[in-house]
Amino acid sequence: MAEAQGEVVAQRIAAMVEDRMPTATSAGEGFCYLETGGGAAVKADGAFFSLPHPVMKKQAPTAEGFADKLAWVERHLVPRR
Repeated sequence: MAEAQGEVVAQRIAAMVEDRMPTATSAGEGFCYLETGGGAAVKADGAFFSLPHPVMKKQAPTAEGFADKLAWVERHLVPRR
């Protein structure tokens, strides 16, 4: 979620720097990983701005989910140039 929201913020800042009206918005859809212990995790996909409450896909925690989380973290720790 934070990554997707960061992209929207960056686009809005760029628009203001270029003296354009910021129009980028976040739909509130995305994911986060939830570690559940024992080497398992859930990729929590959802629509976080849905009313009357956020909508999440129900998934069981798995070792594959934990491996996906570790791979995601590894990709995002690599410096971008």
